[in-house]
Amino acid sequence: MITSAQNPLIKQIRLLQRNRRAREEAGLFLVEGIQGVVEAVQRQAPLETLVYAPERLSSIIASEAIASAQARGVRCEAISAALFESLSSRENPVGILALVARRLHALESLHVAPSSLYVALSEVADPGNLGTVLRTMDAVGAAALLLVGQTVDPFHPTTVKASMGTIFTVPMVPVASLAALSAWCQRASIALIGTSDRAEAPYWSLTYTLPLLLLMGSEAHGLPGEWLSRLPQVARIPMQGSADSLNLGIATALLLYEVRRQQWGEGK
Repeated sequence: MITSAQNPLIKQIRLLQRNRRAREEAGLFLVEGIQGVVEAVQRQAPLETLVYAPERLSSIIASEAIASAQARGVRCEAISAALFESLSSRENPVGILALVARRLHALESLHVAPSSLYVALSEVADPGNLGTVLRTMDAVGAAALLLVGQTVDPFHPTTVKASMGTIFTVPMVPVASLAALSAWCQRASIALIGTSDRAEAPYWSLTYTLPLLLLMGSEAHGLPGEWLSRLPQVARIPMQGSADSLNLGIATALLLYEVRRQQWGEGK
């Protein structure tokens, strides 16, 4: 059992927690908690190391996940409860985390089906919003999340936590620019709908035809004005209170469920 904070694995975990460059260079990220780790094991995610504190871990499901990972040849290390508590960002950690290989997909590798539904986030900056969008996309069965331009690290600890394990179910795809995104949509015959508080049409008034990509602007600035003029359709979320916009995660959820409502029909 590891008890020393000077152990190389413990030092690596601390570095991965706080440093994007370290995560990128190592090609690894952290997932903590039963739900995330169990999802990673069940989805056969590329686990490098699983770390657990036997004194804190009482979940049968977590114990089964450890056994399954060991059977796959994954390195599993027990550490002391005190050491795990010093690593965890949670008030009452359950005692399990994993180091997982980062996995991003190439745009051209996506299989576009007639029923495909995509979301693209332009220059998303908040890791919590990104994780929330992943969770919502999983709930509606969306195909992939496209990250356009300079974005927050998609494997930031806050993103991973907010995703509630769905970081392992929704493919993430980096896209260099809005121009590259638009060109891909044209090649793949994907309808492209943007969002803006300057648009005229409320989001429920549009007809959403699959395959479809919903393009959401950045939290601070929305979509660039020159791109709004190029989009065939732009949706607005009406606001009547003092706030001028919704949280990005909530706004994305509204549009995704409107797409599904039109597909499934009212009352289904």
